[in-house]
Amino acid sequence: MRMPRLQQLAGEICRGDWRQFLGETETDTQYELVMLAGLVTGRCRCPWAEKHDRIAAFVPRIDCWSVNDSFCAANREAGRRLADLEPLFRQCIASGQTYSIRFVLVMLLDYGLTEVWTPEILELCRRLDHPDYYLQMAAAWLTAEAFIRHRALTLPYLAPGVLPETVRRMALQKCRDSRRVSPADKVLLGARSAP
Repeated sequence: MRMPRLQQLAGEICRGDWRQFLGETETDTQYELVMLAGLVTGRCRCPWAEKHDRIAAFVPRIDCWSVNDSFCAANREAGRRLADLEPLFRQCIASGQTYSIRFVLVMLLDYGLTEVWTPEILELCRRLDHPDYYLQMAAAWLTAEAFIRHRALTLPYLAPGVLPETVRRMALQKCRDSRRVSPADKVLLGARSAP
Protein backbone atom coordinates (compact mmCIF):
# COMPACT_ATOMS: atom_id res chain seq x y z
CA MET A 1 0.00 0.00 0.00
CA ARG A 2 1.38 3.39 -0.95
CA MET A 3 2.08 6.17 1.53
CA PRO A 4 -0.67 8.58 0.38
CA ARG A 5 -3.25 5.85 0.98
CA LEU A 6 -1.76 5.05 4.41
CA GLN A 7 -1.90 8.75 5.31
CA GLN A 8 -5.52 8.93 4.17
CA LEU A 9 -6.38 5.87 6.27
CA ALA A 10 -4.58 7.37 9.28
CA GLY A 11 -6.71 10.50 8.96
CA GLU A 12 -9.89 8.42 8.81
CA ILE A 13 -8.84 6.35 11.83
CA CYS A 14 -7.97 9.50 13.80
CA ARG A 15 -11.48 10.83 13.19
CA GLY A 16 -12.91 7.60 14.60
CA ASP A 17 -11.99 5.24 17.43
CA TRP A 18 -8.23 5.44 17.04
CA ARG A 19 -7.60 4.07 20.54
CA GLN A 20 -9.34 0.83 19.58
CA PHE A 21 -7.29 0.62 16.37
CA LEU A 22 -4.02 1.11 18.27
CA GLY A 23 -5.05 -1.48 20.84
CA GLU A 24 -5.89 -4.02 18.15
CA THR A 25 -2.63 -3.49 16.24
CA GLU A 26 -0.13 -3.07 19.08
CA THR A 27 1.47 -6.47 18.48
CA ASP A 28 1.24 -6.55 14.66
CA THR A 29 4.53 -6.64 12.80
CA GLN A 30 3.27 -6.30 9.21
CA TYR A 31 4.95 -3.24 7.67
CA GLU A 32 1.77 -1.43 6.59
CA LEU A 33 0.08 -1.93 9.97
CA VAL A 34 3.13 -0.74 11.89
CA MET A 35 3.39 2.28 9.58
CA LEU A 36 -0.30 3.01 10.01
CA ALA A 37 -0.05 2.68 13.81
CA GLY A 38 2.87 5.13 13.77
CA LEU A 39 0.94 7.64 11.68
CA VAL A 40 -2.12 7.35 13.91
CA THR A 41 0.00 7.66 17.06
CA GLY A 42 1.60 10.80 15.69
CA ARG A 43 -1.59 12.40 14.42
CA CYS A 44 -4.14 11.45 17.07
CA ARG A 45 -5.48 14.18 19.33
CA CYS A 46 -5.31 13.44 23.04
CA PRO A 47 -3.94 14.94 26.26
CA TRP A 48 -0.17 15.40 26.17
CA ALA A 49 0.53 12.82 28.91
CA GLU A 50 -1.28 10.16 26.89
CA LYS A 51 0.45 11.23 23.65
CA HIS A 52 3.84 11.06 25.37
CA ASP A 53 3.13 7.55 26.66
CA ARG A 54 1.93 6.40 23.24
CA ILE A 55 5.05 7.78 21.57
CA ALA A 56 7.28 6.03 24.13
CA ALA A 57 5.36 2.78 23.60
CA PHE A 58 5.63 3.00 19.80
CA VAL A 59 9.37 3.71 19.51
CA PRO A 60 10.43 0.07 20.22
CA ARG A 61 8.21 -1.07 17.32
CA ILE A 62 10.22 0.92 14.78
CA ASP A 63 12.28 -1.46 12.67
CA CYS A 64 13.10 0.48 9.51
CA TRP A 65 13.99 4.01 8.48
CA SER A 66 10.74 4.64 6.59
CA VAL A 67 8.51 3.87 9.58
CA ASN A 68 10.82 5.94 11.77
CA ASP A 69 10.93 8.99 9.54
CA SER A 70 7.19 8.92 8.79
CA PHE A 71 6.40 8.54 12.50
CA CYS A 72 8.57 11.55 13.31
CA ALA A 73 6.99 13.65 10.56
CA ALA A 74 3.51 12.80 11.88
CA ASN A 75 4.42 13.93 15.41
CA ARG A 76 4.02 17.68 14.92
CA GLU A 77 2.58 18.24 18.38
CA ALA A 78 5.51 16.41 19.94
CA GLY A 79 7.81 18.54 17.82
CA ARG A 80 6.50 21.59 19.66
CA ARG A 81 7.26 19.90 23.00
CA LEU A 82 10.83 18.70 22.55
CA ALA A 83 11.79 19.73 26.09
CA ASP A 84 9.09 17.39 27.41
CA LEU A 85 10.57 14.57 25.32
CA GLU A 86 14.14 15.08 26.53
CA PRO A 87 13.98 12.27 29.14
CA LEU A 88 12.61 9.90 26.47
CA PHE A 89 15.35 11.04 24.07
CA ARG A 90 18.03 10.27 26.67
CA GLN A 91 16.49 6.84 27.30
CA CYS A 92 16.41 6.11 23.55
CA ILE A 93 20.06 7.11 23.13
CA ALA A 94 21.13 5.06 26.15
CA SER A 95 19.33 2.00 24.72
CA GLY A 96 21.89 1.69 21.93
CA GLN A 97 19.08 0.49 19.63
CA THR A 98 19.48 1.72 16.08
CA TYR A 99 15.96 2.92 15.45
CA SER A 100 15.42 4.32 18.94
CA ILE A 101 18.45 6.53 18.38
CA ARG A 102 17.35 7.38 14.84
CA PHE A 103 13.97 8.42 16.28
CA VAL A 104 15.78 11.04 18.39
CA LEU A 105 17.94 12.25 15.49
CA VAL A 106 15.04 12.60 13.07
CA MET A 107 12.79 14.29 15.63
CA LEU A 108 15.58 16.80 16.19
CA LEU A 109 16.06 17.17 12.44
CA ASP A 110 12.35 17.78 11.88
CA TYR A 111 11.70 20.06 14.85
CA GLY A 112 14.82 20.92 16.85
CA LEU A 113 17.19 22.89 14.67
CA THR A 114 16.81 26.15 16.57
CA GLU A 115 19.60 28.25 17.99
CA VAL A 116 18.72 26.90 21.43
CA TRP A 117 18.86 23.20 20.49
CA THR A 118 21.52 23.18 17.76
CA PRO A 119 24.58 23.16 20.08
CA GLU A 120 23.21 20.13 21.96
CA ILE A 121 22.29 18.45 18.68
CA LEU A 122 25.81 18.90 17.32
CA GLU A 123 27.28 17.49 20.53
CA LEU A 124 24.98 14.48 20.21
CA CYS A 125 26.23 13.93 16.65
CA ARG A 126 29.83 14.33 17.84
CA ARG A 127 29.36 11.62 20.48
CA LEU A 128 27.53 9.22 18.18
CA ASP A 129 29.68 6.15 17.95
CA HIS A 130 27.52 3.58 16.24
CA PRO A 131 28.39 1.49 13.17
CA ASP A 132 24.87 1.45 11.70
CA TYR A 133 24.60 3.17 8.30
CA TYR A 134 21.08 4.49 8.96
CA LEU A 135 22.21 6.18 12.16
CA GLN A 136 25.29 7.64 10.55
CA MET A 137 23.20 8.96 7.67
CA ALA A 138 20.66 10.52 10.03
CA ALA A 139 23.47 12.22 11.98
CA ALA A 140 25.02 13.46 8.73
CA TRP A 141 21.68 14.75 7.45
CA LEU A 142 21.10 16.49 10.79
CA THR A 143 24.59 18.06 10.70
CA ALA A 144 24.13 19.24 7.10
CA GLU A 145 20.78 20.84 7.95
CA ALA A 146 22.36 22.45 11.02
CA PHE A 147 25.04 23.93 8.74
CA ILE A 148 22.40 25.34 6.39
CA ARG A 149 20.44 26.93 9.25
CA HIS A 150 23.23 27.78 11.71
CA ARG A 151 26.45 27.98 9.73
CA ALA A 152 28.62 29.61 12.40
CA LEU A 153 27.60 27.08 15.07
CA THR A 154 28.11 24.09 12.79
CA LEU A 155 31.26 24.90 10.83
CA PRO A 156 33.69 23.93 13.65
CA TYR A 157 32.08 20.47 13.84
CA LEU A 158 32.93 19.82 10.20
CA ALA A 159 36.66 20.04 10.88
CA PRO A 160 38.55 16.73 10.84
CA GLY A 161 38.57 14.86 14.14
CA VAL A 162 35.42 16.39 15.65
CA LEU A 163 32.58 14.22 14.33
CA PRO A 164 32.93 10.51 13.64
CA GLU A 165 34.73 10.48 10.28
CA THR A 166 31.97 8.67 8.37
CA VAL A 167 29.34 11.09 9.66
CA ARG A 168 31.57 14.07 8.83
CA ARG A 169 32.20 12.90 5.26
CA MET A 170 28.50 12.19 4.70
CA ALA A 171 27.54 15.61 6.12
CA LEU A 172 30.09 17.37 3.91
CA GLN A 173 28.74 15.54 0.86
CA LYS A 174 25.16 16.46 1.75
CA CYS A 175 26.19 20.10 2.10
CA ARG A 176 28.01 20.06 -1.24
CA ASP A 177 24.97 18.47 -2.92
CA SER A 178 22.54 21.01 -1.47
CA ARG A 179 21.20 23.94 -3.45
CA ARG A 180 20.84 25.82 -0.15
CA VAL A 181 24.61 26.01 0.44
CA SER A 182 26.41 28.88 -1.31
CA PRO A 183 29.08 28.14 -3.93
CA ALA A 184 31.70 29.76 -1.67
CA ASP A 185 30.71 27.49 1.23
CA LYS A 186 30.84 24.46 -1.06
CA VAL A 187 34.46 25.33 -1.92
CA LEU A 188 35.24 25.83 1.79
CA LEU A 189 33.64 22.50 2.69
CA GLY A 190 35.41 20.78 -0.20
CA ALA A 191 38.71 21.83 1.33
CA ARG A 192 37.61 20.23 4.62
CA SER A 193 36.96 16.88 2.94
CA ALA A 194 40.49 15.69 3.53
CA PRO A 195 40.91 14.01 6.92
